[in-house]
Amino acid sequence: MSERTSRNVAEEEGLKAIVEGQARAWAGGDADGIAGGFAERCEFILPGVRLTDPDQVRRAALDYFAQFRDTSVEIQRLVVQGDTAAFEWHWRDVNRQTGEATRADDAIVLQVAGGKIVYWREYIDTVSSLSAARARPPAGC
Repeated sequence: MSERTSRNVAEEEGLKAIVEGQARAWAGGDADGIAGGFAERCEFILPGVRLTDPDQVRRAALDYFAQFRDTSVEIQRLVVQGDTAAFEWHWRDVNRQTGEATRADDAIVLQVAGGKIVYWREYIDTVSSLSAARARPPAGC
C-alpha cells in the first residue's frame, strides 16, 4: 500500500470514529462528549439554528436532553473524502413531557481539522418523520 493510500485509510478511519463518537454521545446523553468533538471555532447548523463554539453546542445538547429521552441513533451510510464526511442516520427519541415517540432521518455533512469538527450541517427529513413538530435543539440556542 502506498504512503498516500495508507494516509487516506487513516483519515477515513479517523472520520468514521468521529461520526460514531457523535452518535454514541447523542444516544448516551453525553453533552460534554458531543461538545468535545467540536473545534473552538466551528459551525453547527440545523434548520433555524447556527452555533459557533463548543459551549453553545454543549448548551444546546443539554437543552435537548432536558426535553427528550431514550435517544437512539443508527448510522446508515457514511461517505468520506479527505477531511469531509457525509452520512445519514436514523434518529429516535421520546418527548419527556408528552411521551410521544419521534423518528427522523437526517443527512449530515461535516468537516474536520486537527481531529475536531469545524463544520456540521444537518438536514432533517421532517416529512417522513413520525412527528414533524420535534425541536432539536430548541430554538433560541
